[in-house]
Amino acid sequence: MRVLELSRSARELAKQKVEARCRWVAALLTLLFSHLAYAVDSVEVCRRDLNLSITDCRKWQQTILPLELPPAIGNKFGDDLGAATLGHRLFFDSRLASGGVQCSTCHLSERAYTELKPYSKGLREVSRNAPSIYNSARLTRHFWDGRADTLWSQPLITMEDSDEMNLTRLELAHKIYEIYRSQYEAVFGPLPDLSNLDRFPKQGKPGTPAFDSMPAESRFEINQVFANIGKAFEAFVRQASGRRSPVDLYLVVDRAPLSESAKRGMIQFTRAGCMNCHSGPMYTDEKFHNLGVPAWPGAKPDLGRELGRQALSSFMFNSKSVFFDPVPSDRPIRPVALETDGPGLRGAFLTPSLRNVARTAPYGHNGRFETLEAIIDFHLEGGGMSGGFVGKVDPLLKPVKLTSEQKMDLAEFLRNLTGLSPAMPWATWPGR
Repeated sequence: MRVLELSRSARELAKQKVEARCRWVAALLTLLFSHLAYAVDSVEVCRRDLNLSITDCRKWQQTILPLELPPAIGNKFGDDLGAATLGHRLFFDSRLASGGVQCSTCHLSERAYTELKPYSKGLREVSRNAPSIYNSARLTRHFWDGRADTLWSQPLITMEDSDEMNLTRLELAHKIYEIYRSQYEAVFGPLPDLSNLDRFPKQGKPGTPAFDSMPAESRFEINQVFANIGKAFEAFVRQASGRRSPVDLYLVVDRAPLSESAKRGMIQFTRAGCMNCHSGPMYTDEKFHNLGVPAWPGAKPDLGRELGRQALSSFMFNSKSVFFDPVPSDRPIRPVALETDGPGLRGAFLTPSLRNVARTAPYGHNGRFETLEAIIDFHLEGGGMSGGFVGKVDPLLKPVKLTSEQKMDLAEFLRNLTGLSPAMPWATWPGR
């Protein structure tokens, strides 16, 4: 009996030691991740290595990519895994639109979900380059001209564009009914009875007789399905968010490796005034600037935000629509202010994010610049000088003189903004 009690006591002591070690390890991990999350030493790292002012170093601290995404804007399904899975499959499904065009036609998974060509080409070629969807869940404006103010409404424009996918909302609803009914209803609830073709014709969108002649209740039901599909796309895109880059880790973790060339490039980036527009966690001010990017030979100059603002105000799925889900009071969002009308909007385009910029060539709203070095030179020269664009070049863009070595350092810094790809399976085709 005495031996049994000693054995039991020994086991209890061993258990306590194991529990104590686990608590110690947990405390150590908590301390480590707290350090990673809050970047407590980033200003000190910047001051020591880059010899910049405290003000500039605080600006660099603000560029660190947060570990969490901001709340989905107007989309209560934004973090629903079922919605994300549905959106992921739809993104790569060639059965939806005519000609086999799919979202991944212009957003290649191996290119950070962007493309190689200057112009996107769905059914026909359009006049703009498709931006990456990596981290677009962290942005409040979408498209080069900002004509969408929610991420879930952006694909709705693309799908019904006659040059891109030319897929009407009635067609899409029927495709969902035929192919994805169970997956859709598991997330969004019952679909309307789309087998009734008298109520729900096979094709149509606002402006077509088939859609406009439908009863108001039926039109609303189809619009709701259409909005929900956009929300499924956003749920997928939120999962397809890139992770921290070497520059983030350098700023967050003392002594994290970063080449001396990239560090010098950070100094040039600061002193050249790049942070006037490329600031914050996404390296963008989310404003519109005219850089004087020339049109391609034979192409008409693009009016940019001037038309985008008009399109947004009349878009039925904007943030003022009935399909915009209420925002929880504990997760407020930053409202997006519309600019006043004026010549400053003509030829102006949204400042692109610089995250993963080394993977997203060609550059410019029309893919005018093939290499990182070419777009750097264009900025340092003060933007457009030879015509071929509309409006006036933004006065923020001023000529800056850098040596060849300084330009190389600047490019090296930009390459180090490439973060880890999204976690699987979101980084590539479904089922891979």
